[in-house]
Amino acid sequence: MPENFENKKEQPLTEIDTVIPEEMADRVEHQEKPEEKDLTWSDLEYISNNNLGLRHVSSQKIMEKNFSEGFYGDSLAISNIKNTIHEGLIPESLLELVSRFDIKPDLDLLTDVLDDDKKAEIVQNFSNAVAMFIEDSMNFDERLERGITKEGYVESLRGRHSFLLVKNDAQRGYDNQKYYKFGKSGKKQYEPSDILATLSAIEIVEALKASRYKPGDTADNDFDKEVSEIVYRLIVTKIKSVKKNSKIQ
Repeated sequence: MPENFENKKEQPLTEIDTVIPEEMADRVEHQEKPEEKDLTWSDLEYISNNNLGLRHVSSQKIMEKNFSEGFYGDSLAISNIKNTIHEGLIPESLLELVSRFDIKPDLDLLTDVLDDDKKAEIVQNFSNAVAMFIEDSMNFDERLERGITKEGYVESLRGRHSFLLVKNDAQRGYDNQKYYKFGKSGKKQYEPSDILATLSAIEIVEALKASRYKPGDTADNDFDKEVSEIVYRLIVTKIKSVKKNSKIQ
């Protein structure tokens, strides 16, 4: 079954000192750290190394059919992360590779040579590009022109826009500049086993309702960005879940 988003309430933190019995100290020391909710460099490496793609469909029914039967179609090649990296972030030691062969270095070559600030900038650029893809896919501007309320917009999404996280054969893409520098993966037959996770319209609607917007307010550009950010974070959750459960890290 596809990965499903769960809206869990965060437990409040306290600053009460905790005394750990000696017999439990070893177990506590080896407990896993809480999972990072934001996208990380490690997540980008996973996306890149496993050739992930992101597909948008116009309805939940299409998503469900794609998931159960497979489909012939395309996806945004989000594994082409190297195409989003500008030369200012590439170390001098690798710039010759870029100039001679007109190719960007894979993330594996950058992991040990970039500092944390540059990695964070690459992660942010990736996030911005995916959020823009989400915003464009959901055609927000069409509803904005009609002066729709926030509640009306959220209800209009029911049964509609959905996403699939898929595995592509390779990292290559075409029309890179047109498609957020990632490019499209190229049309092919995707089997059900190639679909790693889905994000349904109902999950999106429920997450938006949980965001506690004021229903009577008119939807505006700020709300557009808020919707895109929430859908983006749902997709990040899916990626992290697939990564965690995958045997290929």
